[in-house]
Amino acid sequence: MTRVLLLSIALPLLWLFSPPAPAEPVEKKSSEQAQQRLKERRLLARKSTSIYSSKPRRFKGELRVENLTDIEVRAIVSEATRLIPGAMVMIDAVRDGCPCADGPDCSAQVWVATYQNGKNTGLTLSKIGDRWTLGYVQAWWLEYEAMREEQKLLRRTPRPRPEAIQDRLDELSALHRLLWEEFPSCEEDEQ
Repeated sequence: MTRVLLLSIALPLLWLFSPPAPAEPVEKKSSEQAQQRLKERRLLARKSTSIYSSKPRRFKGELRVENLTDIEVRAIVSEATRLIPGAMVMIDAVRDGCPCADGPDCSAQVWVATYQNGKNTGLTLSKIGDRWTLGYVQAWWLEYEAMREEQKLLRRTPRPRPEAIQDRLDELSALHRLLWEEFPSCEEDEQ
């Protein structure tokens, strides 16, 4: 009886204080996989830097020797009011040349500020061929910022979110990744 009593006390104590069984070996990432992940992160960081440094803004530096002609001013105002109907348009000085991401046909750019309903908006218009229009980079940024604004608005929805809102947020996340991959760039800009 004492043996049974002793065993009934000793066995649980042994179990309680015994070292844990060896865990199953954890597969470690190979150094090759770690190197690949590091390389991908560095590429993403470079791309992120490239994208954010290309955000259209009022430019400083050398301007075009010949300022805008009356015909160009009318074309710029027409394009700006097409993009933002009814806006008051202010045109900055024009500069020669464009980033290569706006294509080989881009010869000049101008910063345009618009004002409508208490909101200021700045745009870079590019002269592509003989026409003042949105360049590829500015068009990308307008699409990206509209998507980010919608995401911001939907994220304010308290949790648990309705399924339709969560589905739209998922779509916007996928669009965000796609837009990031499709950012207009060229080798010259990335160096």
